[in-house]
Amino acid sequence: MEITVEKPSELERCLKISLPEDLLEGKVVSRLTDLQKTARLDGFRKGKIPPKIVRQRFGQQVRAEVVGELVQSSFGEAVQEESLRPAGQPVIDDLESKVGDGLSFTAKFEVFPDFSLKPLNGVKVEKNSCVIEASDIDNVIEKLRTQNQIWIEKKGAAEIGDKLHISYRGLIDNEEFEGGVGEDENLVLGSKSMIAGFEDGLVGSIDGEEKTLQLRFPKEYHKPELCDKEVKFEIRVVSVKRAELPDINEEFMKKFGVDDGSLENFRDNLKERLEKETKNVVERKLNESLIAALLETNQFEVPSVLKLQEAEKSKEQLMRTWFMRGKNPIESSEEFEKELQEEGEKRVRAGLIMAEIIKDADLKASPDKVQKAIDDIAASYEDSEAVKKWYYENQQQLQMIESQCLEQEVLNWVAEKVEVTEKIVSFDDLMDPM
Repeated sequence: MEITVEKPSELERCLKISLPEDLLEGKVVSRLTDLQKTARLDGFRKGKIPPKIVRQRFGQQVRAEVVGELVQSSFGEAVQEESLRPAGQPVIDDLESKVGDGLSFTAKFEVFPDFSLKPLNGVKVEKNSCVIEASDIDNVIEKLRTQNQIWIEKKGAAEIGDKLHISYRGLIDNEEFEGGVGEDENLVLGSKSMIAGFEDGLVGSIDGEEKTLQLRFPKEYHKPELCDKEVKFEIRVVSVKRAELPDINEEFMKKFGVDDGSLENFRDNLKERLEKETKNVVERKLNESLIAALLETNQFEVPSVLKLQEAEKSKEQLMRTWFMRGKNPIESSEEFEKELQEEGEKRVRAGLIMAEIIKDADLKASPDKVQKAIDDIAASYEDSEAVKKWYYENQQQLQMIESQCLEQEVLNWVAEKVEVTEKIVSFDDLMDPM
């Protein structure tokens, strides 16, 4: 086998592989000899077909099969011989296998980068510290009351925060358009669920009132055909309702696991939940900062094939993040795609760095920590023992927990190498830094 290695770029490789005809022909003859013993053709008894007829009938097919197998096996041998680490499947090109000329082809692929971990001496990482105050508990109680509010018919004029039951018809150039008609819709004024001016135009409305609003769609709208178009909305207000918050009584507290009606126990219960939530967020943000420090310290190119794979895996999650930020990935597709590719690159590079740390530091996911992780998950289920049993009997899920524990071992190792400084933050800032 003859091998030539070309290096078009830092991570791209092109292998040119040639195999002699006698190797192909030997395998073809061997395959045809075996086939002669089992093949069936009209006019011949089993095992009695002349070799010439067998070759005429099956030779081309057998040679194609041999070529396919040799391409795969010779590529594997070549990358081993050249000490290459492919990051994905090769693209086979320029394949020639004419009878008498042997086999030749090129295999184009990317390789994993060679890099050495940079020292973390002097790298600083912030860790948030948060104490739950009485005011934080007060705020959470108010949010719980809002989530459990009821709507009461209102006879007065509608205000921001009220809920209207409406029907409407949108007209552009005096014609209805797709999505512009709504029947029996609920709309909370101030929710910003409609285009600018729609909700403000209904402030002061009363039940049974009909209104006409002259508005304009935003210049950047998720439906291009409506962008910057003038629109007239004919609206009928069916009813107006105001929000009424529940009292903090025994019935209310029971909804959140406190049955004795004690306000003190209710607040203690909330504080315990908030402290647990705070601890989880602090750990998550610290881990994110540690990964960011690794990425900043270790800069190197990553295979595009892996970057694309990770980008695809993170697409749905990033879309949710965008919507939570109030941004529409469809309206800003170029910006979204750029961030998606950057996220894919970060994930690949972080994975390669962590793999190198695991190898260098000989880190492992201890059975005790894996067991604790599973116990913590199972504790939130009624039949915790059944959940534990399911994890230990499901190899794929067990490996996922082991991977998570091993990743945390890496981050713990990193935390010991960097300088971690404490930053005191409020509960609101910790939960909503924006």
